[in-house]
Amino acid sequence: MTTKAATAYKNGAGPHMDFSRAKVADPLPEPPLIEEERHPLDVDEVKCLNLGWIDRYADLMTRLTGSPRQFHVLVGLTVAATATQRRACLTLPWDTVHPNLYGCVIAQSTVFGKTTALNKARPVLQGAMMDNLIIPAYGSSEGLIQTLSEQPAAVMIRDEIGTLFGADRVKYLKDYKQDLTKLYDCTPYSRRLRNDTVRVDKPFLNIIGATTPQKFYANTGGADWADGLLPRWLFAIAPDKPNFDFVPPAYSEKIAAEMQSLSYSLMVMEQQRETSFALEDGALDIWQAWRKPALEAAWKADDEQSLAIIGRYATYALKFSIILSAVNGSWGTITIDTMQASIGLAENFKRTVYRIIRDTDKHKLTGDKIQKVFAAIRDKNEGYGVTARTIMQLTHMKKAELQPCLDALLERGAITSESTGKTGKVVAYRIGVKELPITKWG
Repeated sequence: MTTKAATAYKNGAGPHMDFSRAKVADPLPEPPLIEEERHPLDVDEVKCLNLGWIDRYADLMTRLTGSPRQFHVLVGLTVAATATQRRACLTLPWDTVHPNLYGCVIAQSTVFGKTTALNKARPVLQGAMMDNLIIPAYGSSEGLIQTLSEQPAAVMIRDEIGTLFGADRVKYLKDYKQDLTKLYDCTPYSRRLRNDTVRVDKPFLNIIGATTPQKFYANTGGADWADGLLPRWLFAIAPDKPNFDFVPPAYSEKIAAEMQSLSYSLMVMEQQRETSFALEDGALDIWQAWRKPALEAAWKADDEQSLAIIGRYATYALKFSIILSAVNGSWGTITIDTMQASIGLAENFKRTVYRIIRDTDKHKLTGDKIQKVFAAIRDKNEGYGVTARTIMQLTHMKKAELQPCLDALLERGAITSESTGKTGKVVAYRIGVKELPITKWG
């Protein structure tokens, strides 16, 4: 070190230099925030829709049952669609749209009143003398085709529809999902049954059903969204918390009159002739302007699943426009206002599908989860009975995640269940085999 440098170092330079008066460089500018692109199905809720008869139906039934209003909107749409009895359609250059629909309510048992919501459809149809349109909800695919050959315009009200989504796992129901997919399009359909061919020339099938999240996710998968079945369905899901404060009102003449008024609107539609509805100038333009950017976003994201859903829900907006026009006294004409309301309705249902798909991983059935649950039952109390609460603690799973695993293990005989406790309301699970069978769980 030179003498000059040594002197400087001794006086506080070098590692001990005082930088308090040094000029601090300006900080580098932060990089601009890049907004993450939203999922093509992640749309904003459309509020303050004017749905006319559907609003009246949903408001009354919510008041009577305490079930979430969105359940009744879906059921009301199904009732109104059924009542058109294929007399209404929209003929476009590329297709003819019929206003039938498939709907499913997804919610936990008991506390959300999903079956109660479904059952309110019956008295309204009965009041309109249309209860003959209600067909048996259970049975084989052959039975369904046979029924539709005799009653082509129909509605199926099914209080447990989860098993329908898993119908291809049952031998005698292997064609059921395929038949439903084809019947949805309302084109002539025929099937070879035993020694005869049964034909349905003008099918018009509507379906409304309910299931739990556990059963829905256990019976559906990515293939169901890809092959075209699930994009044909509308869904209503429960809010985060039930309405435990609900007290049903006493039945009154006012309620009876409101029910009768709903039925009367359906009876008016029954007097109409088969009609191809006309679109008010500009109505189709706003539909196209809404549909195009949504499809482009899904295409840009290379998201085939979203493309299928957006395409089908764009058609649902057209179906809604027919239903709303028909049930609100505008038979034969679809106005711009009605189309706007229909688009808003389709957006809200699209938003629901996004939530269902987003939550798939939470409910997904995997081999690791199955093994974890089986091991907990096997190792706790030497296999002599474990409650679901204990299994949840051992596996760190929530009930919604655990139940599909238990159902799958029970279905395959890997575990058994038995009611226990003083009241018999506690269920204990026991192992039924020493080791898990090698099988496909998802």
